[in-house]
Amino acid sequence: MDSASSRVFGLPELASVIASYLNKKALTQVMLTSRQMHAAVEPWFYHDLRTYYQYLMTKDLAVSFAFTYFIISDVDQWVSHTNKAPVDVSGDNNQPPSTDPLGAVEFREYETGESEIELPSDWSSFSDVEDALIDAFDAGTFESAAVVASAMVAAESLSRGPINGPFVNLRDLQLESCMEKATLEQALSIFKSCPNLETLVLTEFFVPGGLDGADVGRMCPNLHTLRLDGIGQMTDDILWPLGIMTTLPKDRMEILKACVGGPYQWLNGIVASKTILRHSGSLREIYACSRTASEAMGLILGTCEVLEVLEICCSAVSLEDAVASPWASTKIHHDLPAVYFVSPRHPVYGLLPPHTAPGTIGDENHLFAQLDVFYRQVGKQERLRYLNLTRARRSENGLVAIENSAKQKSLPGMLRLGGDNSNIGGSMNRPGFLHLLGGLSKLEVIKGLAVCPETEDGRMPADVMEVEWIRVHWPLLQETGFSASKRPQENFLYL
Repeated sequence: MDSASSRVFGLPELASVIASYLNKKALTQVMLTSRQMHAAVEPWFYHDLRTYYQYLMTKDLAVSFAFTYFIISDVDQWVSHTNKAPVDVSGDNNQPPSTDPLGAVEFREYETGESEIELPSDWSSFSDVEDALIDAFDAGTFESAAVVASAMVAAESLSRGPINGPFVNLRDLQLESCMEKATLEQALSIFKSCPNLETLVLTEFFVPGGLDGADVGRMCPNLHTLRLDGIGQMTDDILWPLGIMTTLPKDRMEILKACVGGPYQWLNGIVASKTILRHSGSLREIYACSRTASEAMGLILGTCEVLEVLEICCSAVSLEDAVASPWASTKIHHDLPAVYFVSPRHPVYGLLPPHTAPGTIGDENHLFAQLDVFYRQVGKQERLRYLNLTRARRSENGLVAIENSAKQKSLPGMLRLGGDNSNIGGSMNRPGFLHLLGGLSKLEVIKGLAVCPETEDGRMPADVMEVEWIRVHWPLLQETGFSASKRPQENFLYL
């Protein structure tokens, strides 16, 4: 290891992946004991000191603590922003100066050249900031980072106390920058040292063979946020983190994110019954850019009582699974998975209005009944701001959303179907679908809906009543994607 790298690793706490959500006292504890972490984990753990999302994740802390965000690069500039909001000292300022590495530091703005960085000669002279949070540290090279490390080591305010225990105050551990696989011993040393972790971010590169997620759940019982990132093909190893949910206390997990590729199914019905059901009373957000089984999504909709976000990008739910049971939550405000159903009459439009298909068959009646249940469940989500009602198709990878023409991917959304409410008469008494979504007054974006006009010839008139209905019931709609006056002869109105 070169000398520049050694100096950087001498202060591994500069990597903000181990500093988020910590108040002054807790962050001081981390900085004073960081050599223990360094001794337990090989230097690969700190290969990449770049973070990208920390300033967003710490915005709540910025409200009550002086907040410092700085970037260092030998081709860019060093920028510092200090939040002047009231400082919550909460007794922490009673610590001796020698054990308060952040109490005498104020970061200022410096321009850097292409080959060197100008730094203050004596950081201990700055004493305006009583509390600070290291939010992001971006070192373009080890050499530029070493300059900062050397200056901080030389500062009197960074004198260290004894190393005396694990990272019991660490709440947020993010390993998305780790691009090398850990050994089993390295991974276990990390989790054993952080028993109070609440947020864990991993990549597929980190996961060592033989690591049991259930063991991690036992070592870190306070985890409530888990994010799995991957690049390229997923392997069996990446499936282990879901095991964490099997040993966490019941209804502990709140946010679950997975973005991994490959041929493996990330979440199927069996796994969901062991993980999702255990935390159905606490799961608020589920994101997946990974293969997810239809029955797993049906279980999520039917059991997660406080669900607010369900964003599934690479898979879809069958209509049968979507309506298998009433949806447990009415708090969903963002997105729904694509929906798959078999059309009995028309492979493109899905359903034709009753006046163009006067005779019905049993399968069609069953489909109408299922769609009625589905739209009623969607219509109860009065907080919905973004709604993507896209159809799905079967593929070798399971059910996937249709990405091509609007005609193929849109779900039917007739305002009224038959019965006394129809202006064309008829004996069939079917509910309209569009009006079941009338309570979604907070909608800003809607996609994947095909509205059929109720006219004698099935054509779209210039003064189509559905347009006015949409304007009245969805006043916040930003992207309608249609103009009836420009397309008066279309058979469908695509949103």
